[in-house]
Amino acid sequence: MRASRLSAVAVYAVALAALAGCAVLEPNTPELPPTDLELCAQGQTWNVDVADLATQVLTTLQENGIAATEVTGAGTETFAWSQLGDAVVQSDYSLTILVPAADGQVLTVLQKISGTSTGKAYITGTVAIPRNWDATGLETLASADLGGVAQEAVPFAIPQTTFDDKVGIEVTCAGTSMTTAPRGEPITQAWTRAN
Repeated sequence: MRASRLSAVAVYAVALAALAGCAVLEPNTPELPPTDLELCAQGQTWNVDVADLATQVLTTLQENGIAATEVTGAGTETFAWSQLGDAVVQSDYSLTILVPAADGQVLTVLQKISGTSTGKAYITGTVAIPRNWDATGLETLASADLGGVAQEAVPFAIPQTTFDDKVGIEVTCAGTSMTTAPRGEPITQAWTRAN
């Protein structure tokens, strides 16, 4: 009786192993072919239009009640986006904001953005979903002076011109042009293909 029970257990174990083996041998579900958007945007390196960022920052500040009269941008930012979704953003640019103050003086605000951000960005439909974003290598510094006198702090919020993994990013791409627009943010980054 005991031998027959052991025999039954052994047969059951062999059957389970055979079924598990069958599951391992099943073919993987084939991957979907890349979409037109993925083919256009990924596998490329892109350069941001810093002057366009400056124009949008000026518009956003004015819409928020800041009496800025001029914003100029200088420098570069590149976005290397692999076909597998790996993303590397290298930033080295500045924005200079001019705001008239009392007695004919001008408040000058200088924001510098430099360093590297990395992560993954997978496209679903027309939205890139950033994941595991690491911006510890990115530094954003802002200073202000009034009539040449340094101020303790910038008296208003500067619109964000970079992106991270807090929200999805609306993406458009055609030919050598791409845009990225973090959802809920006023700034859209305009890119030109570098390679």
